[in-house]
Amino acid sequence: MSAWSKIVRDDPAPAPVDAAEASAAAAAEATLESKLRDAATLKAVVDANAVFKGYALTDPNVLCVTIAEVLDEIRDAKGRDAVAASAGALEVAEPSEEAIEAVKRFASKTGDVHALSRVDMKLIALAYDLEGRCHGVEHLRTEPAPPRTHAKKTNRFEKQPGWDYVPNADDWAELDDMNKLQEEAEREMREKMAKVSIEQAEEEELRKEREAETAVARERRAAEEERVRALKEKAAEALVAQEHIVKDVEGDTDEWAPVICRTTRVRRQKREERARLAAEEAERRATANAEVEGATPEELEEQSKRATDFFTSRGEIEANMEEEEDDDASTRSDDDEEVELESCVSSVTADYAMQNVILQMGLKLVAPDGMRIEHLRRWVLRCHACNEITRNLTRMFCPKCGNQTLQKVEHTVTRDGVEQFGVRKKFVLRGSKYTLPAPKGGRNAKKIILREDQLMSVRLTKKQVGEDVFAAEYNEESYADAKHFASQKTAYEIGGGDVRRNPNERRHVATNRRRK
Repeated sequence: MSAWSKIVRDDPAPAPVDAAEASAAAAAEATLESKLRDAATLKAVVDANAVFKGYALTDPNVLCVTIAEVLDEIRDAKGRDAVAASAGALEVAEPSEEAIEAVKRFASKTGDVHALSRVDMKLIALAYDLEGRCHGVEHLRTEPAPPRTHAKKTNRFEKQPGWDYVPNADDWAELDDMNKLQEEAEREMREKMAKVSIEQAEEEELRKEREAETAVARERRAAEEERVRALKEKAAEALVAQEHIVKDVEGDTDEWAPVICRTTRVRRQKREERARLAAEEAERRATANAEVEGATPEELEEQSKRATDFFTSRGEIEANMEEEEDDDASTRSDDDEEVELESCVSSVTADYAMQNVILQMGLKLVAPDGMRIEHLRRWVLRCHACNEITRNLTRMFCPKCGNQTLQKVEHTVTRDGVEQFGVRKKFVLRGSKYTLPAPKGGRNAKKIILREDQLMSVRLTKKQVGEDVFAAEYNEESYADAKHFASQKTAYEIGGGDVRRNPNERRHVATNRRRK
């Protein structure tokens, strides 16, 4: 090797670093570190979509922090102008490796690991790291919350009285008791009416025999008539009571009345009965106290009125409390989220997958456009072919049937503890069936993976002559050793068995070669 070629291959000498610039950079880094550790300073971890949506970066009360990859993602003129207008207000920091691993483990448990890019994980890890510096990580979750309880209403229409389900079984039992009482009253009424008809026939027979009876018989006849008259009066009273019962149960149909369910009507009747009994008890107590104290009739009436008002008002208060409890029970939601902790670190992002992980970890979230997820979700993979469920979201092929038909679906739990898994739309294969391309060689060739047991061969490049294998940087984790391997991409990066795009069509390749 000639001297000139060696000079060309050698790296240029590094430019000298000014001592003043180095000290200024060190001072700025120390100042930024102190601000990041200060719990009194509000900090916002900003994502690229927040800049696109016009999130204000110039707030003097908030320290905006991001990573270097986010600045590289901002390529449009509007975003660059927003970053330039911030005049250095957007600081750059890097999360620790421990925070990145913690976020990756948590995202794997929630099922969002493949929905998050490396940049997204680093942003969440940066918020996690800053939270640990300011408040510690003891209050943050290491395990996701249990799956969401499915509380969707199947019937969105209002329940109609007498036709829909009554949730309280005691009300049904009370209605059954009232029906039994009504049936018993009707049966007694029929028996009494039958007795009355029989007695009328006997009275007709007795009328024909009156001329032949003696004075003693006439007295007996008068007593018998008195007994018949008493029976008739009792029958009339029973009939009136029956009419009152029917009117109380069914209501007066001659007037307009609000449409209420039978349960509410029974509850009101019980309430009125309690109020009436309470008023009678109050009047009795007031009368007894007045007799003991020797009060005048006016004072007795005043005491009775006050006692009646007291017991009646107490009954109304209890009734109102019952109605409020019923209203609260009907309007209470099962998806109430936990109260967020007061923290000085917030994550500003519009990515729904990031929001799902951030909220489940217990970090503070700010949506730049106000669009925030409503429910925290857990995800699993469900096979469309055999309905097999797997919670390992790193798989591409079904562990049971081997097809590439795994779909990401939501995992929920019913109130009874039954697990439910969502479904996706049916596969539409129209326009996605193509002939497999001819195999091509080369280390950069993309082979279509059709089955899980299809091995990906590792191809090595020819080692360069003159490398020192005993050097300190030459190990299994260094770039010096990894560069001998071809760019072995994962199945997700290659595309796996997804051949919905035509693999035989020609792709546009940028080249300077002229075409004929």
